[in-house]
Amino acid sequence: MGTFDPIRFLISQVPLEAVQREVHRQSVSGQSGLIILALCAALLLALALILWLIRYRQQRIVDNPDLLFRELCSAHGVTWRQRQLLKKLVRLQGLKDPCLLWLDVELWDLEKIKSRSLSSPRQQKRISALKHTLFTYPN
Repeated sequence: MGTFDPIRFLISQVPLEAVQREVHRQSVSGQSGLIILALCAALLLALALILWLIRYRQQRIVDNPDLLFRELCSAHGVTWRQRQLLKKLVRLQGLKDPCLLWLDVELWDLEKIKSRSLSSPRQQKRISALKHTLFTYPN
């Protein structure tokens, strides 16, 4: 007969169908492992994105004086025309933060603001009415 071949002997002892089933089972479980790994990676990526968006939104809200200015205008019922007048006051006084108009009534003093654009009686009347609206408490 010839020499003894242990590999052929082992192969002949295991039915071929059983080997095929085992190989197929391992390949399916290997694919499911890859699928689970891909799902975990996608979940971590989505979580990181959500955390970044939350942090970005909080930072944007906290550090944005223009957004606060718009919200203050909305809360006080300031019209678009009045908002433009407020922006003009901010610009003429060189304020970096437009919200300071809500905090310091002295910024509304027309005597300190020397500008031709605010010198008309009509503009001064609009500014006085807006100041009265914003700084007078309802009874």
